[in-house]
Amino acid sequence: MIRNITKKKVLMPKSAIMRSYFQKSTGLMLRTKVEKALVFPYGAPKKMAIHMFLVFVPIDIIFLNDKNRVVEIAENIIPFSFYLSKNKASTFIELPKGAAHGSRVGDLIKIN
Repeated sequence: MIRNITKKKVLMPKSAIMRSYFQKSTGLMLRTKVEKALVFPYGAPKKMAIHMFLVFVPIDIIFLNDKNRVVEIAENIIPFSFYLSKNKASTFIELPKGAAHGSRVGDLIKIN
């Protein structure tokens, strides 16, 4: 489950953590809908590059620091595009389009 603690709102009831290189490189590829949020932990803060190749639905992406505070939000990232975060992050979360609406930089996110 992905919850915005600051806003007291569930962003997505189901989630999965992408740990392996294969999981991180494929993510939502070849899926036609987002059934659960995908969490991509990377540890050391860095700018994140996300490709949407073979992803068939638009998504929202929330970027977090090492304390799970939002440092950036990218909404409505379209299929077959590429996104480079403007800020350094330790983790990012891929969500269905619209799920990040209302979340703001500085919000605390809880990942279960």
